[in-house]
Amino acid sequence: MKGLFNFYIARVFFSLAVVCVLFLGGFSLALEGIPLQQDENSNALLVGIATNNSGKALLVGRRYIFNSAQNVGWITQVDVSTGFGDPNFSAADSASKNINFSVAHTDPGSIYLDLSNSTKETLCTSTVWDSSNSVWWVSCRSLNSANKYQVYLLKVTTSGSVTSYSTALGGGTANNKHAYPGRQGSLLLDGTSLVLVGYRGTAVSTPTKTASDYRPYIAKFSISSAGSNWAPDSLTEFTDADGDTSPGAYNHRAVAVVKAGSYYYSVYSHINEGGVRVGKFLTTDLTASSSGFFTPIT
Repeated sequence: MKGLFNFYIARVFFSLAVVCVLFLGGFSLALEGIPLQQDENSNALLVGIATNNSGKALLVGRRYIFNSAQNVGWITQVDVSTGFGDPNFSAADSASKNINFSVAHTDPGSIYLDLSNSTKETLCTSTVWDSSNSVWWVSCRSLNSANKYQVYLLKVTTSGSVTSYSTALGGGTANNKHAYPGRQGSLLLDGTSLVLVGYRGTAVSTPTKTASDYRPYIAKFSISSAGSNWAPDSLTEFTDADGDTSPGAYNHRAVAVVKAGSYYYSVYSHINEGGVRVGKFLTTDLTASSSGFFTPIT
């Protein structure tokens, strides 16, 4: 009974949080048509949300599947006029849509994702609408075959067709080559480019501090270059000193990015110590402005 009570309490708080977000965003949405459940660690199921301003909204995150004890990436398209999952958004179990889940699900307008084919450790974190190409772009991370986290970018149509692109961020087999996207707001559409912020293992470049530390990055991808192992046109790690005076911004993570004029501004914080900092980067080549760090906001 305690578990059931916690389940319903979790649903109530989740629903209230989503309603608040959508109210501030200028439209309302009811989620009665989307069955959700608390996962094994009480982690968030919904991480990112965006609207195409034409009656559709895309929700992205992760689902924990109780009957198979697996975490799968989760995207669902909602009809804003009804607040329910869009029945025209295909939820068929199809390998062509990167779904690798043998038990049929009943979520309306939803697709389960397993981007690494078998490990089922996928989390989708942020999404944007691309009006020029009439598609959603979604940032995700998933364990690859080397058991390292790799960043993926998905192209998703309003009819539910999904194309996944592995990126050059993360993966590999040596030391700490994990990479992660930030959360809601970490993916930005800028014309014909996608800008992504997150954090990754220091073993991918120098200088390094230890094999287990992380530092934030900002990466810019040309949409026309989308493909397997998609490499960013520009990539900058936050390289100035952090609190321990070591170069490399160790153990910070970038979580969101915005554009203002000729600069991108990314907010980030220390993984263990908290606090907030802001980085400033030229839109042309991601060159850090001044030190790349502003005064910490604690």
